[in-house]
Amino acid sequence: MNKGEAALSLSKLTATSIGTAAASSPFLSAFNAYVQLPVWGIPVTVVGAAGFGALLSLFFGDPITDRRSLFGQVLGSAFFGCAGAKLVSDALDWSWAQENMALFAMVSAAIIRWFLPTIIEKVKQSIREYRIPFTKKKEGGES
Repeated sequence: MNKGEAALSLSKLTATSIGTAAASSPFLSAFNAYVQLPVWGIPVTVVGAAGFGALLSLFFGDPITDRRSLFGQVLGSAFFGCAGAKLVSDALDWSWAQENMALFAMVSAAIIRWFLPTIIEKVKQSIREYRIPFTKKKEGGES
């Protein structure tokens, strides 16, 4: 996929996730009024919306052929989308994001799946470059 197709696919994903978030707002508000079970200070509806956003992102871009990568990327983007939405909205004191946390988490999870493999690769590269002690092999071939 070239850069033009990737940018178009990312813009389609963003528009679709924002449209879905706007359309599902009444449902999530009604469900959130009855179910208030916080997990790490985040309501269950926010976790569910982030999972839905991560699944929504699979319809755009290159298909994932490996089952392990598929589940890893969906779970990772749902987790990071949910946590990122909570942290960003609290850190920047965005009242609109705090009021619509489920929708913000859904859009965040849908978008972060595109950047997650790059972030993971950069972290691995940084660990190799800085030679963090727990990644070195001991002298003499022992591990």
